[in-house]
This record gives sequence, C-alpha cells and structure tokens, in this order.
Amino acid sequence: MKITLLVFLAIVAVLTVVVLLFNSFAPQLGSKVAKEIPENLKKSPNFRNGVFVNPVETNVSFSAGQILPMLKEMMQGNINRKPEMPIKNVPLSTTNFARLPANQTAITWLGHSSFIVQVRGKVMMVDPVFSKRASLLSFMGPKKFAYDFEYQLSDVPELDAILITHDHYDHLDYKAMLNLHGRTSQFYVPLGVKAHLTSWGVDTEKITELDWWDEVHVSDSLMLASVPTRHFTGRRLNNRFSTLWCGWVVKAGSTSILFGGDSGMHNQYAAIGEKYGPFDLTLLECGAYSIYWPDIHSFPAETATAHQTLSGKALMPVHWGKFDLALHGWKEPIEELVKIAEERDIQLVTPRIGEQIKLQNLDYTEKWWRSN
Repeated sequence: MKITLLVFLAIVAVLTVVVLLFNSFAPQLGSKVAKEIPENLKKSPNFRNGVFVNPVETNVSFSAGQILPMLKEMMQGNINRKPEMPIKNVPLSTTNFARLPANQTAITWLGHSSFIVQVRGKVMMVDPVFSKRASLLSFMGPKKFAYDFEYQLSDVPELDAILITHDHYDHLDYKAMLNLHGRTSQFYVPLGVKAHLTSWGVDTEKITELDWWDEVHVSDSLMLASVPTRHFTGRRLNNRFSTLWCGWVVKAGSTSILFGGDSGMHNQYAAIGEKYGPFDLTLLECGAYSIYWPDIHSFPAETATAHQTLSGKALMPVHWGKFDLALHGWKEPIEELVKIAEERDIQLVTPRIGEQIKLQNLDYTEKWWRSN
C-alpha cells in the first residue's frame, strides 16, 4: 500500500515538474508576465491593479454548481458539433490577392476569425491561424474541421499589415507568426501583445500597440482604430488579463468595416457606431457561446442586436466553421442567426469559406452549410 502511494505521489510530482517546465520554456506560450509593467500599459485607463478590465463587469469563472452539469454535457457529447464530411470551401487563388484599385474593397474569410482584407491598395490579414489545433499542444485541444481545400501559409500573399484582436490560441497563432513576420510590413496589436511577437522574433519596429479608441493611419486614405470588446486573454497558467483584447475598425474614405473580435454583449457598441459608423459591413462573432460562459461570447440574438446598435448595413457572422469550441452544434449559430435576421430584416452575408467578397456588391446569401 505504501509503495503504491509512493509511486502515485512520484508520478504526480513528475507531472507537476513537467507542466511547470513547459509553462516556463515552451516558445508557443509567448512572453512571460513581465516583472516590470511597461509604461504604456500602466497609463491605460483600462489597466487596473495589474490587469486589463472589461468595459462592464464580466465573469469568466465557473460556479461550483455549473461544473458537474457542464462536465456531464461534455461527456454526453453532441453528434452535430463537428461536420460529418469535409466542409466544401473555395481554394485560394493568388490572382485574387492582386492589389485592387483604390475604390474597391475585398474580404476573404478563411474560417473562424481569419481574414485577408484588400482595401485602398493594401493587403492585410486579421488573426491569421493555420495550426491544426487551437491549442498550446499540437496533439491535444480543439482540432480544425476538415476542409475540401486545406489552406497553407504559402497561400498567403505579401502583406502590408497583420491585425491581431487578442492573444488566445484561436486568434494568435505561433506557427503563423513565425512564417509571416518576414512577409509582413507592420503588425497592429492590442496593448501587451507586442511582447509575444518580439519573443517570436518579430522586429519591434514593425509592431504598433493600441489601446481602445486609439487610431493609426496606414496611409492618407486608410485608418485603423482599436475598439472595446468584452472578453479576456492569456496563453499561460498565470497571465490571464495581462494583455488587452479589441475589435478593429477599418475606415477608408466613406467605407467603414468592423471586425468585432471575440466579445460578449456590452455597452460600448452604440459609442463605436456613433464614432465610426454607419458600417457598410460588420463581421461579428457567432459561435462558441454557452450558458456556462455567457459574458464572453455572444449568442446569435446578441450578435444581431450588436449589429443593429452599431448602425450596421450588412452583417457577416464569423467565429464559426473551423473549430469546436463550445457545446452547441456546428451549424446551430448560423441557423439561429438566419432566422433572427429574417425576423429583424437584417441583411446577412454568408460567403463560403475562401470565397472572396466585394464590398461594392454584398449579395452573398448561399446557405452552403446545409449541403455539408
């Protein structure tokens, strides 16, 4: 009995050491929590008592009463959480990413929250993720859905900029950053994310950090603005809330686009719409929600309400179609939003993954997921 107990304790001790060492040295974790907080973080009105805070009170923890029901639901599973066959996406073509005339804007959705954006003669990416799992580990964690055409980093054109919304693994991809930083002129990131990028070899001169409501001019006719969202961050066991999270406004002349980032419902949408709207297109998350974490991801009805509050013209639902990050079926978010959009007379834009859309004609209404 004593020997069995000693063996068990030894195994626990070894595993604990392995986890601690991994948490200290694995490069994909990004930067460690700085002993000295950078001045630009300390000056932020959104940084209090050593952490970043949400625009409204937000709960990111589970109560004791939630854990058992949630675990039971996870164990039972949902047969519809993943596609039964590869998703019928569109292959990427390098000819699509030629620099467009200044009066044209195009967006190509690569699934979840990754986009290639062509605007005012610039080519940018938002949250490029190419790893097979949205996870710290290559062999464990949410696995990417199978596509007919699997996108490769070599499919990505030379980039003028990369925009990052926050540092979670399904948005900030170590593999993509290693590959793309030599082919990208500039990175625009929320406060604190710069440390991750520099730890992976990105030149500090290439990185611009922004707080909420900060603006930067990419050119005389193209402006980016970081706007509030309701979420959280962290790549390590001990660095939750150590970096900021945001959405991105892309404004080119009279054209306004919002990449909403990950967010639960909050009280800043009206202010964003008033300052930067009306939006020709809002790309808002629609997926990974749950009654167990209602504050940090939006339910379909909240996505619709956010779009209307933002003074959006057309709504493109994103943050679905690539990873199983919640307990709902993979088609549930988009089917629910289709119903709500019809009830509220919202123009919904639903291109296939990989299909290039032109902002000048947002007539993309195919319900392609129903054939999967």
